[in-house]
Amino acid sequence: MASEERNALRLASGWTKESRIFEEAKACYEETFPEHERVDFGRMLEFSLLNRETTSLDLWQAGGQFAGLDYWSRLPGDEERFYVAYLAVAPAFRSRGLGSEILRRTVAKNPSAVWLLDIEKPDPGLPDLSLRLRRFGFYRRNGWHDTGMCTSVEDGSFQLLSTRERVAPGTHEVVSFKFWGRLMAFAEGHPEMTDEEIMKSGTGTRFWTDKIRTQG
Repeated sequence: MASEERNALRLASGWTKESRIFEEAKACYEETFPEHERVDFGRMLEFSLLNRETTSLDLWQAGGQFAGLDYWSRLPGDEERFYVAYLAVAPAFRSRGLGSEILRRTVAKNPSAVWLLDIEKPDPGLPDLSLRLRRFGFYRRNGWHDTGMCTSVEDGSFQLLSTRERVAPGTHEVVSFKFWGRLMAFAEGHPEMTDEEIMKSGTGTRFWTDKIRTQG
């Protein structure tokens, strides 16, 4: 059954903010990620529509049912780098290999590029350590590498994973400010903010300068 569902996985098309699949995706997103890691789902969609050449909210279906989502963006710069901000599988389709398949198909959009994502760092002694280790193991099984770069924020630490064993110095800063900074400025009603203003801002978000200490 799992292999049949993976084969049946399709990228949903023609949906809007008023579509049922969008509401199902929003519910899945909010169930999967804790509040401090979430951005307003509607604003995420609007941001991707305004930046459709670089950013996409992908909704996936299997057998006509909502199966999962991912949100990814091309990072600025000379090197082709893409960042997966969110990946989630609908509860009814978990533990069936669909997360791996969504990840594989997302990377396949540009397999020669460097793909990146953040996960919560599995530091010893944390109450959710087993969950963090499972998540890390999932990406390792799918061929992703620990870059050794880690960002400490108010709500914890995140480590940067990549499809390459090594990434350029400063990559995590690019992720922090060029992606999260721009997305959060938009989500909080300040789309006009420049990169310099974003870097100087103290607005409350996961990766703003007054909350981060980048290592590596």
